Amino acid sequence: MINRIESTGFLQNTEPLPYEVEEEITKYQTSGSFPFKWQAVAAVFVIWNGFVISNVIIHFNDQDNNKIFNGVFLALAFAFLFSLTTLLSTPFRQLVLKEGRGVKDVKAFLLYFMLISVFMFLVFGFVVRM
Repeated sequence: MINRIESTGFLQNTEPLPYEVEEEITKYQTSGSFPFKWQAVAAVFVIWNGFVISNVIIHFNDQDNNKIFNGVFLALAFAFLFSLTTLLSTPFRQLVLKEGRGVKDVKAFLLYFMLISVFMFLVFGFVVRM
């Protein structure tokens, strides 16, 4: 097994890495694996909950069934637009992603989030109309 590893040249490189490279590796290792900045996650959480909680307030203050899902529609639209903006806008991406992270790190998650948001938006749209 060691001979196979040596044949790849992995064990032959015994020179230390340059200081800048080691510093960059250490910086990325200490930043964690979650690509979003915690401030961005907290802001999305607060805005999402603000829209959803508005449903509760509307429900207890006004029994009009047409208004009950307005907050849910706004929350789902916000989730979709947040994902779309993160995918398409480089300045916004720099605002919400950690340094050194790119769209490739979050593209699958954002596309899934957008799909679920659209699906829920359509389902709630049909529920309100019934």
